[in-house]
Amino acid sequence: MQMRNTSKTYAVLSAALFLAGVISTGSHAFTSQGASTQTASATLIGDGVVSMNVAIRRMSDNVAAGNITWTGVTLPSGWRNADHYILLHSTITDATGGIRIVTNNKGDGADPAYTGSNTTAGGLVDNTNHGSALQLAWTIKDGVVGSTGPVSAKPYEVADGTGQVDQFQWLYMTDQVDTTLAQGAAYRTAVNTAGIHFGGGNTEFGAAASPNIVYLEADFNNALTPRTYSTNRLIVEAYTE
Repeated sequence: MQMRNTSKTYAVLSAALFLAGVISTGSHAFTSQGASTQTASATLIGDGVVSMNVAIRRMSDNVAAGNITWTGVTLPSGWRNADHYILLHSTITDATGGIRIVTNNKGDGADPAYTGSNTTAGGLVDNTNHGSALQLAWTIKDGVVGSTGPVSAKPYEVADGTGQVDQFQWLYMTDQVDTTLAQGAAYRTAVNTAGIHFGGGNTEFGAAASPNIVYLEADFNNALTPRTYSTNRLIVEAYTE
């Protein structure tokens, strides 16, 4: 999948010479003999670029795959990593641009379509009881984390107190119908001009060269068997605001 928004960008440059007169005094100490300080600026106009390309890879051997799945889950269980990850190539030069990760489980074409609350729609929908879903979470890394991915854990919440180390890397999946968050909210955003969203806080973005790796986990604490839980509307989306 590839999304691209480009236009010409023009740079208007204003630069002045920085002059400094230095007279040799025969010693090693630096002594200013007068300086002229000027200004320099570059003003960019026009639209920037937000583009991306995604691919699904099997976590065990990094081979290309068609779908994201969870296998080998035996109940009772808790948070478990998916068997696959998303390989994300991105370029962002638009100051308002980003790439977000959401579901659209109540939108057109959702199958199964979730019938529960908008705030709990971001997950794998029970194919039998469409009002129930398994919570999803995601994390983005600057490279592959072994053959099993990062340690799975419940995403951090304030009520957890100090929390556990592994909690802070995961963020809950949200559905785009959840209006408690802006569509381009930092919590939903995996990549922006500051880099990748490496932690659970809204300001925890850091530089990391593309491509990056998005891992997914699901909470099986309330899962039933035999059942199938799925979504056909897991969305990685480039945007501008």
